Amino acid sequence: MEFPVISMKLLEEESPGHDEMARLAQACQEWGCFQLIDHGVPTETMDSIAESLKAFFKLPLEEKVKETGNEEGVRKPVYDNKGVSLLSTHKMGYNKNGVAVFRLHGQCDEPPEEPKPEGWVQQIILPCSPVVGSPEINWPTKPDGLQENIENYVKETQRVGEKILRCLAVNVGLKPDAFVDAFGGRDLATMMMIMNCMPAVPLGAAALTAPRHRDITGLSVLLVVDGCQGFQVFKDGQWWSVPWMNRHTLVVNSGDLMQVISNGRYKSVVHRAVNWGDTMRISVNSIYNPNKFAKIGPVAELIDEDHPRLYGEGRHADFLEAVRTKPITCFQYFSSLNC
Repeated sequence: MEFPVISMKLLEEESPGHDEMARLAQACQEWGCFQLIDHGVPTETMDSIAESLKAFFKLPLEEKVKETGNEEGVRKPVYDNKGVSLLSTHKMGYNKNGVAVFRLHGQCDEPPEEPKPEGWVQQIILPCSPVVGSPEINWPTKPDGLQENIENYVKETQRVGEKILRCLAVNVGLKPDAFVDAFGGRDLATMMMIMNCMPAVPLGAAALTAPRHRDITGLSVLLVVDGCQGFQVFKDGQWWSVPWMNRHTLVVNSGDLMQVISNGRYKSVVHRAVNWGDTMRISVNSIYNPNKFAKIGPVAELIDEDHPRLYGEGRHADFLEAVRTKPITCFQYFSSLNC
């Protein structure tokens, strides 16, 4: 079984119902994710953010903490009754300005079926849109050009996310902007960047750096730098490693909110990250999300006799508050609302 690879160029050239559109639908329905090529993000934009992050994560620990205005912390995951990590319950660790984040994750206990993690992961988390360029953001100042490179990259991945959402909408018989509008519209949808550095590990050891989980978000666009595999998805009772193609290939996966607004047509994928390499693994995850005031629920046109309503409707901000304060999953929350 081969992991699906989708060409954005072919999606844009073909009419709805043709092969690439059908392959995209199948990838999202069966896998919940796919690799994306021919996406139009300039190679220099991708190379620039990759090199900037490599330089940042090579800084001494003291400098990284100083640059992001945050002391190191330890994250322990919380699991639902199926052993899936509820990443939403973790404190984001925002600094005093509410934006830039640096975290050092310590060892943590895993469900019995998982290997014991031997590593950690360093992260920068930046809410980037619609606040990109805001003078209130406490941007890291090292290395030179990091802020500009992040801003350029997030604009490109937001464009990619919107194109994918339009294709997904057309594939289920909706108007192209139906899912974008469900997230609050292009001008109000939010983008968050999560930039990870996973350390090198001894030969033969496996450092589980992100335990099994589903994203509680809408759509994620992942870039993995410099040949490190380790992104795995859970399908048909087993883990599948996503092959690394090159620095300019993206991995797109749908999150819990995508499953909610599509009334279950598109699945949220369970995944994890493992670093087997003898070099550090750097990844950049651009997350396309609804704004906090958006009402999240299944698009009305996707509810009929053959597809009864699976989830209720609620405000995104209320959902985020619920998962922050209670051990509840996205699907439990929206299923509990009046349908």
